[in-house]
Order: sequence, then structure tokens, then C-alpha cells
Amino acid sequence: MSDINKEIFEILLLSADAAHVEAVSTGLKASQINYDLVVTASEEEGLGILEEAVFDLILFDSLLGKDDASESLEKLSKRSLRGEIILLVDDEVTLDKQKGLPESVADCLSFDRMSRFSFGRMIEEALHRSQQSRMRKSDRRESDFRGGLLRQVIDATKEPMLLLDKSLKILLFNKAASLLLEIGSTSLVGEIFPFDLTVGKDEIFEIPVAGDSQRQFRLEVIELDEPDEIRMLIILHEISPSELNESSAIPQKEQRIDEGHESTNHLAGGIAHDFNNILTAVLGNITMTRMALGDSHSEFDKLISAEKAIHQAKDLTQQLLHLSRGSTPFIEATTMDELVRECADLILRGSNVGYRLFVESEIWA
Repeated sequence: MSDINKEIFEILLLSADAAHVEAVSTGLKASQINYDLVVTASEEEGLGILEEAVFDLILFDSLLGKDDASESLEKLSKRSLRGEIILLVDDEVTLDKQKGLPESVADCLSFDRMSRFSFGRMIEEALHRSQQSRMRKSDRRESDFRGGLLRQVIDATKEPMLLLDKSLKILLFNKAASLLLEIGSTSLVGEIFPFDLTVGKDEIFEIPVAGDSQRQFRLEVIELDEPDEIRMLIILHEISPSELNESSAIPQKEQRIDEGHESTNHLAGGIAHDFNNILTAVLGNITMTRMALGDSHSEFDKLISAEKAIHQAKDLTQQLLHLSRGSTPFIEATTMDELVRECADLILRGSNVGYRLFVESEIWA
């Protein structure tokens, strides 16, 4: 009851007895609640106050009524919009006479047994019950509103819809679903939905119709997180013939694309293979020329460079062949200085720019 100490509560006291009013004031001051107290000495004036203001708690002194205060309490309970009622009686004898009190009367307390501490606790408990009662009523109103609004939305939707609880039991469905399934307005309520459901995953299924034909639907599942429970909204989207043709055409289009890629790979592989054969012939002729001239010839170094370039071209062609066949390119180890040297030779070949490479002795290979 921690919230009781934070809220200011409106309390109405109906009593013409000064001693009783003093006892109530003392008990309220001893409690831990924040309150505003309104005191009236007549039942009629109290009823008039209730028409203009709302109170969290009503304290009614039985001395204002007859021997049986039920009639007065009934009037108060009809006028009070939210507050609970505590009946205050003079002694135990009067307390025993009170029978058939309205349900809105939370407690009955006699002044001769009242201590300021017990009275304060009773007030706190009554206010707590009043607070909880308001919250429950508010939750029920909100739940009723949400349920009614959801029902209106479902009924107004042209697509077939069903509402299920977490055990897949059918709670309601709209007119479109009734016409589709050719059932009455309540014949499916309480039945278990026959299909497996996965939130966020649409399923395709067929429903037989007249003339031995079938209609295809995409089943969409939406989870509704209600205050009391989780419910599932089922929406049936009919798949039109154009959508069916489009969906069937997509695999065919993908197949054509795959076939085109395969043909291109075959063509690229054939070209790479022929180019590799040409490079082999060129490499053989250059090597034979280099061997015939000897290493003392002035063009010997150029022939060595040409052989390296052809080897690089053959390696590149071999990678293209691997890719065209869908296999993994061959990977081999090399050293950093060799890799840098080959890249520099390739980039600067044919230009008038030279380079010098400095390699540290401890560089990792």
C-alpha cells in the first residue's frame, strides 16, 4: 500500500455528533495518508455534495439514520461514483442491528471499540481497496473498449479474419471468413484451428470451392499482446491468378539466368584455355631464343623479363579457368620481397621509370 502515502484522498464524513467528528479527525491524523476531509451534519446535504464532487471514501454516522441505516447507505452508494463506504455506529449493540447492508459498504466500526490507530489502519485498507477497485474497473473498460474496437475492425475487413487464443482455439471470425468457409456465425467458435501457425511466417494453402476447383490463400499470423493474454489474428489473403503466374515465372526466370551464367562461364573458360595455349607457344619460342643467344647477349635480360611476364599471364589465365569451372583458385606461398618485386616489374614495364628495392634482412616471409 505504498501508493496510499503519495496520493491525496477525498473523504466525506456525514455526522452531526461533535464527539464522533473529533474521533474521526483524530484517527485520520494518526494515519499515514494524505487527505482532504469534508464534514456535513445532514444526510440530504451529503447527497447534494455527492452530486457535485467525487470522494474516495465516505464515512457515515449511523446516528444520522434510523435504527436500520440500510436505506440511507443505499442512497449514498447510488450517488457515490467510486468511493467505498464505512458505517460508523455508536456501540456494539447498534453494530449487531445492522443487517443486509449494501455491497458498497466496506466495513462497520463502533466508536466504543475504536482506537485512533485501529481506525487509521482501517481507513488505509478501505482506501487501498477503493484504489484497486478503480484500477480494475479502468482495466475492464480499456479491455472492453479494445475488444469492441478489434471486433469492429475485424468485421469491417473484407479479407477473411479469425481471432485465436494462445491454445489456437477460435474466439471469433468475421463475415468474410464465414462466407469463405461456408459456416454459420458461431459454429467454429471454440474449435481448434487446424493449421500449424508461426508468427512472422506466411503459409500457402488451398481451400476447395464449388466445381471441384480450389482457391489458394496466403495465411498471415499476427500476435496481439493483450493485457490478460496473448491472442493471434489470422488473415487469409487470396492469391490471384496473376500472382500465381508471377510466382511460377520467377523460378523460370532464375533458371534462365543460371543457364546464361553457365554459358558465359563455359565461353570464358574456352577463351582462357585457348589463350593459355598461345602463351605456352610464345613462352617456348622465347625460351629457345634465350638459350640460343646465351647469357652474354645484350638482349638476354629482356628475354628473361618476357618469360616472367608470360608466366604471370599464365597464372592469371589459370585463375580464370578455375573461376569459370566454379572451383577454388590455387593458392601458393611466396615471399614478400618477391611479391613486391614482381608487382613493381609489372607496373613499370614499358615506362621510363626505374626502381630500387631495399629489403630488410629480418623481414618475415
